[in-house]
Amino acid sequence: MRPETPKLLEDIRDAARFVLDVTRRDCRVLHEQPAAPSGRRAQRRDL
Repeated sequence: MRPETPKLLEDIRDAARFVLDVTRRDCRVLHEQPAAPSGRRAQRRDL
C-alpha cells in the first residue's frame, strides 16, 4: 500500500461524516416542511 492511504481513508471518513450530517439535516428540514417538487437538491443551499 502507498503511504498516503491512511490520509486518504481519513479524508473519505470525514467526507462520509459530512455527507451524513448534511443528509440528517436534509431529513430534519424535509420533516419540518412539505416536500418540494424539486426534491432533495433544493435543501442543499447551505453547502
